[in-house]
Amino acid sequence: MPISMRIKEVISKEEDKGCLCGEDRVIEFFSEEELKEFSKILKAVSNPIRLQIIKILMNSPQCVCVLSAITKKDQTLISHHLSKMRELGIVKEHEIGRFRIYSLEDERIKRIVTSLYESGRSLLS
Repeated sequence: MPISMRIKEVISKEEDKGCLCGEDRVIEFFSEEELKEFSKILKAVSNPIRLQIIKILMNSPQCVCVLSAITKKDQTLISHHLSKMRELGIVKEHEIGRFRIYSLEDERIKRIVTSLYESGRSLLS
């Protein structure tokens, strides 16, 4: 939850001298904990391979061999990225026979990636 604070509470009298933006209004900013959590998510989706894996998993759960074939990346590399995303709570795995099937852990990641995609498309056009 963002922190709300009045600007005058943040800027000391000494810093306020000559400051043009020191209106007395309420601003919101992230807590240190929120910054760390958001940074983890953004770091995960900023990697092109991870972003592609997430996009594929948005369609349906997949095994490493399918993700490897679609991305044209080695299965070891795909497994490494899936492991990192599992640690972050982005993907989950379950076993069917000898296969590990990966899916998105949290549906909110779909909204994040969709928003990034739509925003990115509009910025590029």
